[in-house]
Amino acid sequence: MPHHVELASHVAGFAASPLAPWADLLPWELPPRAPEIVRRLLAGLPAGDYAIDGEVAIHRSATVEPGAVLKGPLILGPGCFVAAGAYLRGGNWVDARCSIGPGVELKSSFVFAGTALAHFNFVGDSVLGAGVNMEAGSIVCNHRNERADKQVFVRSGEGGALQGTGCEKFGALVGDGVRIGANAVIAPGRCWRRAASSPRGAGGRGTAWPIKSRPQTGRKRTMSDDRFAPPTAEVSMPDVAPPVPAAIHKKIRLAWSAGLVSAAVTLIFVLVAVSGTSLLGFGLAQLLDVAVILGLSFGIYKKSRVCAVLMLIYFVYSKFLMMRSGGISGGNVFTSLLFLYFYVQGVIGTFAYHKHLRQAVP
Repeated sequence: MPHHVELASHVAGFAASPLAPWADLLPWELPPRAPEIVRRLLAGLPAGDYAIDGEVAIHRSATVEPGAVLKGPLILGPGCFVAAGAYLRGGNWVDARCSIGPGVELKSSFVFAGTALAHFNFVGDSVLGAGVNMEAGSIVCNHRNERADKQVFVRSGEGGALQGTGCEKFGALVGDGVRIGANAVIAPGRCWRRAASSPRGAGGRGTAWPIKSRPQTGRKRTMSDDRFAPPTAEVSMPDVAPPVPAAIHKKIRLAWSAGLVSAAVTLIFVLVAVSGTSLLGFGLAQLLDVAVILGLSFGIYKKSRVCAVLMLIYFVYSKFLMMRSGGISGGNVFTSLLFLYFYVQGVIGTFAYHKHLRQAVP
């Protein structure tokens, strides 16, 4: 089956560039010939515009910081910037206004105008269109060292079948204006249409692999078993449950709010009693009740089932003692039933909360 991956369909300026004589080559046929092609282009460069040292030609308007390693054959175009710590080797052609940041390694590649390799990138045996941006740490892999059969496969056309290239080293054909996110790892054989993008931390071959939104569990997830996919990896996901329903939170909130109100009212009665006014037999001893109610309320707020049950028991027992002493009037009965309802809701809510977590995270 013939391949249908054309350089000009991904890089609009290819036919008008100095690389036009090689426009009929397939993308993976270009990088292996990079040293030969760059040497031919070197021979035709205007000496007045370029500082040429052996097989390294740097346009006089380009900036190369001390500490960059430039190995020929290499052509660095007008207005380019190469930072300290960059490493260019194996035959590279870099068009105008490109930026090669610190820690970047570029090997046997063709880079068109205005493309930026931010820092700590690796690009090997690739063709990068104009205006491409690679964020920090993104990598274009060029070799399948994890397989016995190291041939690189590509997709022939949009949505086409995987086909062999016949070569063992090919990175990617990256179309004009592509954006590659930080720490993305692009597997060998990627042919990227113009103005596409890859999320940060993604990887891919035929299509980008976005980071999907999904409930995360403690189970281990394994990446694709496709023999042409990037290396298989096993990832242990953190135990994070889906959101708890609002109705459960409401039940719990009713209970701890009722506890705070009860503690506040009890504290007011104690302060009135301490000031010299006898009120329903309250005294300093009831400060212990305030402390207990506040402690249990905090426990309910933290979703404690034990505290919710203890609060209900404590409330029922205290009302039982008040009934024996004849301290509950008609109005008190209504208030007591209302608070009883709140505390029962707290028990139901805390148990429902923990049941939800058990079901969500196996």
